[in-house]
Amino acid sequence: MIGETLGHYRILELLGEGGMGKVYRAEDTNLVRQVALKVLPDQVAANRETLARFQQEARTLAAVDHPNVVTIYSVEESAGIYFITMQLVEGRRLSEMIPRDGMAASQFLDIVAPLAEGLAAAHERGVIHRDLKPGNIMVTDEHLVKILDFGLAKPDSVTAQSQQTEVPTQPLTKEGRLVGTVPYMSPEQLESKPVDPRTDIFSLGIVFYELATGRRPFDGDSPLAVASSIIKDTPESVDSLKQGFSPEVGKFIDRCLELHMRQQLDANDAAIAKLHATETLMTVLDDCLQLHGGYGYMWEFPIARAWAGHRVSRIAGGSSEIMKEIIARAM
Repeated sequence: MIGETLGHYRILELLGEGGMGKVYRAEDTNLVRQVALKVLPDQVAANRETLARFQQEARTLAAVDHPNVVTIYSVEESAGIYFITMQLVEGRRLSEMIPRDGMAASQFLDIVAPLAEGLAAAHERGVIHRDLKPGNIMVTDEHLVKILDFGLAKPDSVTAQSQQTEVPTQPLTKEGRLVGTVPYMSPEQLESKPVDPRTDIFSLGIVFYELATGRRPFDGDSPLAVASSIIKDTPESVDSLKQGFSPEVGKFIDRCLELHMRQQLDANDAAIAKLHATETLMTVLDDCLQLHGGYGYMWEFPIARAWAGHRVSRIAGGSSEIMKEIIARAM
């Protein structure tokens, strides 16, 4: 397709491809800017289920407006070809940046905090990613962290029903089919169980572990062995593998990966599941921000500001004056 035109987009080069289509660099000839253009293959577009997933990606991304989440521009069709136009993110995939022995503490914190913030924003809009991994995270040339590829994402039913900008959809994963990337999947994904925002927290914990140590917490000689390890094994502690990190880092990674808390919560109570996921992400942000030099850094992150305000308000008995102060500091 290089050199061809779809609508008013001129295809310039192939950036990558996966099961849900190819991604090209393209020029928007109307606005005279470059975009990322994701095209669904003809043979896949003919399948109603896959086409629904593709269109769902557009709705999912459009519901999230956050600097650490890729921005969607439009979903379009030209001559029977379906495609999404998105913000073109220049930089490196996180998977290309992980040293063999893991990142230094300062670089780790610079990436972990915006990752938690971006994911919290997605969860606030009722979006579950379901395929978080270093290959789906970019660090731009300006050092901005971006979560990409929500092609496997699905709306969380409770939040979706409360957000006017979101359209509730049926789960698009057929029974018995694994959707995601095995080394980064949660136990419930591997067992084809219903997922909630906590599934992203588990995957994020795997990413954090790999960033800190240079290795994944669950390993095996085959995808089946890796899946078995995820379901039943307790990974070696970060503290035992990495020197020079605060013990708090190991604690919040363990919190992301903990299974007993997930099992104790009512799997059918989506509101509790979402709250648990949010509290876990805010714990990560709290620890990162303190390690990064104090709470002044928190005001760079809007979800963290809102959560801090909520907690302070609750402690103060819902004082509107406290909330006004929090909001003023956030502006």
